[in-house]
Amino acid sequence: MIWLLIVASPSLELIAEPPLPAAQISSISRYLESPGLSAPAAEVIERLQGDLAKMRRFIAPRCTVIRSSFRCSLRQSPRVATLKISGRLPFELLRSDLARRSSLRPGRHLPVEAYGSDSAPFAALLAKVGRRLSRFVDARGYAGTKVVATLSAHPRGPLWRGAEISVVLGEPLRWGAVQIDGLPRRDAAALARRIRRLGGRFRNATLRARVTEEERALRSGGYVEAAIEVQLNRRDQLVGVNLRVERGVRL
Repeated sequence: MIWLLIVASPSLELIAEPPLPAAQISSISRYLESPGLSAPAAEVIERLQGDLAKMRRFIAPRCTVIRSSFRCSLRQSPRVATLKISGRLPFELLRSDLARRSSLRPGRHLPVEAYGSDSAPFAALLAKVGRRLSRFVDARGYAGTKVVATLSAHPRGPLWRGAEISVVLGEPLRWGAVQIDGLPRRDAAALARRIRRLGGRFRNATLRARVTEEERALRSGGYVEAAIEVQLNRRDQLVGVNLRVERGVRL
């Protein structure tokens, strides 16, 4: 009598939640199976989970093995369906400016590495977006702007989220007095007028650009080591500027 020992070849099963189209499951299976499944189980599991992670599509993929059958559980990261921006914005700032800097533009997958936990999904990402946009708005001449980013379920299904960015505008800042140290009185008065110009909304970026222009002018005039130290003093909505000019030796 002849006994035949039939050894089943390793197989792979993918379980997606929520379910994925059969064509996508088949394509992912072929990709995962292409290197083979005949290595030691621990090595195969490590490779399967690594290959799934490289796709940057699934949240913490997990694979197990029962006898010769490998099983991987897939949870796809949702995509942003819509983005709503609410609240009052400065006149010169468009909602599209915030959308471009938000990481929450419609159609994009939310990054799997930022998922966090089931109790607070994407909490760190949303907090980071809020901080970044708050600084972006404040750089336009405001102080204390609060931006909150949130995600919610969407009618398109479990693989989609609605995003909202709520803006509470801070106080508008205005130019205060400009004090110049280190220059003769007439030169100091002229520099103060150039720095402040027409006054109006104070912006730190505008101040930095004007100070850079003045430093460049001094160096072009022979003060090659010239530097201007800036100190700000805020009182309510007014921002006072103290500039200490170090011209050095003229060559």
